[in-house]
Order: sequence, then structure tokens, then C-alpha cells
Amino acid sequence: MRKGLLLLIVLSISLLIVFCGSESTSQEESSTNDTASGSMNSTLIQPTVKLNETITKKLPLQLWEWDGEIKRYTVTTAHQSGSGTAKKMHCVIKGEGKALTIGEEVEEIEESVCTHVMHDHNGFKKYAVGLKKIKIKSTGEVGWIWASAVQKSE
Repeated sequence: MRKGLLLLIVLSISLLIVFCGSESTSQEESSTNDTASGSMNSTLIQPTVKLNETITKKLPLQLWEWDGEIKRYTVTTAHQSGSGTAKKMHCVIKGEGKALTIGEEVEEIEESVCTHVMHDHNGFKKYAVGLKKIKIKSTGEVGWIWASAVQKSE
């Protein structure tokens, strides 16, 4: 009885490893093929953030070295029954970044998990926009930029 139970457990674990392992491999191959085929090539545009229904603000087109710092801050959210608040993940970037030029070709590397940014420069400013890690094709520089500054090339 115990040998049968042990055999069943070992068989179940083996099947999980085989089927789950092959699934992640196919996802990695797909991701590698996407990068190799150039589907992540993009161009820099003027980054903006929507502050409310009528106001859109231009953000500085800069490249930052983000250290991965994330904090949760309360933000006002709109609901059908009125407004409320929620804690959102904010990427914290500090100081001035390196100035970039609109139209530069870049390669998207990754997108941050943050939905908002806390910019620590002459006081703190919160923006409802994430960050993307990019590589500038002409210089090879790698850094983080506003997610709204990157437009996929066709």
C-alpha cells in the first residue's frame, strides 16, 4: 500500500516537471524569437501624462539609472459610485536624467511593474505612468525612460 502511494506521488511529480518545464521553454523560445525578429524596436516620442480629464502634461525626455526602488503610495481613483483612494506601486526615480532626442531608435528591453512614478527632483512629483528599460541603438546606452516616451516601430 505504501509503495503504491509513493509510486503515485513520484509519478505525479515527474509528470508536473515534464509538462510544466516544456511550457516555460516554449515561452522562452517565443520571447527570444520576438527579440531576434526586431518586434521590440521602437522610436522615442515626447512623453506625456494625463493629470486629469482635461490636462495633459509634457514630461522631460530623459534616461535614468533606476535602482529598482519601489514604494506604495495612495492615489485618488475614479469609481462609478464616486472617487476613492488606492495604494499603487510607484517606481522612485531621482534627479535629472540624461537628455534624449525625439526620433532616436531604441530597443525595448523590459517594462517595470510600477503603474506610477515618483520623481524626486526639486520636490516629489507623482505621475500615473510606468517606466520602460531601453537600449539606445546609436550609443548602446541602457537605462529607464517614461513608458509613454516609447512608440513601437512598424
